[in-house]
Amino acid sequence: MNATPSQTVDISGIDISYHARLRVMQRLGVVDRVVEHVRDLLSKAKPVDVDYVTGGQAWRVGNITIVTDSGGEVVQTVFEKEVDQ
Repeated sequence: MNATPSQTVDISGIDISYHARLRVMQRLGVVDRVVEHVRDLLSKAKPVDVDYVTGGQAWRVGNITIVTDSGGEVVQTVFEKEVDQ
């Protein structure tokens, strides 16, 4: 399942898993205020349909894909990859 174009996510109440925090530190080089950084990215992200996300929703801002659970309550992981624009 992926997010549909009309979907939004409540960034104020979303949890950021420890796995996602680790991925943000590793992949994006963010060390301080990781949770706030992810929420800021998510506030700017648009829902996308990507084949490498199953059982969750994908959101993209620039070349960063944020994956939430199917209910949009927990950020599960973060990918940084080149995207076709």
